[in-house]
Amino acid sequence: MIYTIDYLINNNPTLLPGIEIGYKILDSCSSRHLAVSSLTSSLVESETVNFLQFGDNGTLISDHTSVSGHVPTIGIVAEKIESITIALASYTSSLYFPQISYNSFSTLLNDRNIFPYFFRTTSPLAVQAQAISDIVSYFNWNWISIVIGGLDTFINVEKILTSAIKSRNICI
Repeated sequence: MIYTIDYLINNNPTLLPGIEIGYKILDSCSSRHLAVSSLTSSLVESETVNFLQFGDNGTLISDHTSVSGHVPTIGIVAEKIESITIALASYTSSLYFPQISYNSFSTLLNDRNIFPYFFRTTSPLAVQAQAISDIVSYFNWNWISIVIGGLDTFINVEKILTSAIKSRNICI
């Protein structure tokens, strides 16, 4: 993430000219409590006060200022651990902060009424299972093996994939 922001985005004069993206990395140590408390502390540091500031010629200079001198937080990148992501999604949605996840598959997070500010870069498990099932069917395979990693997230993958594959009368 650091390399991408510093070298591929901020050092690219054509990608976002005149804009520099910053970041602050917080380690949750796999703890929901630590994740929420660290995020709270970080958000308090970057709290802003909304007001309009105009220059001598009447042009708008700024429409907010930081209370503490820190740059305001505008978004959160989610945790790798699903339970922490869900806890943070509840919290960030209640504060109107967007949260982007790279590793969340839980269907709980699909409810836009509860998590209106939660976004993911991965497709839902059902879509992935359907795609795999379509590939297996396309090649007319009559049996497959499913090998799953040891993470809790993948237990749901196995269940959804097994259901999608068996519905096409393919042996597992």
